[in-house]
Amino acid sequence: MAAWHKIGLWLLALACAGCSLGCALPSATPRAARTAQSSIAFQADYRAAAALAATEERPLLVLFTCRDCPCCRYMLQHVLSHPETVQSAQPFVCVHVELEQNPELCREFRVQSFPTMQFVSCDGVALRRV
Repeated sequence: MAAWHKIGLWLLALACAGCSLGCALPSATPRAARTAQSSIAFQADYRAAAALAATEERPLLVLFTCRDCPCCRYMLQHVLSHPETVQSAQPFVCVHVELEQNPELCREFRVQSFPTMQFVSCDGVALRRV
């Protein structure tokens, strides 16, 4: 299974489970261990991240969010700090694009709902959207 497909399905499943449970997804990891976990290191500048991805020949994982979206908040606070998610994201150059900060890029990628994950090849070709 392609790495982008695996992480996309994993993130989608966790986010949907959390939102369907009222954003109270139970975790098997004790609270103390969760706070010590690192989360995905997102870049904020898409153009710089795309240049880095091209240089390192790594695909991009672009996460589009909106500040008013409860599912976006849940994903950022809980799903993206899960150890399996962090490990699955390592092959990617990860970028977080907030609608309020970069509406042009959201329009460019034709994002219509939040959260949206767009996988992009190292040469800038959109591959898959979740």
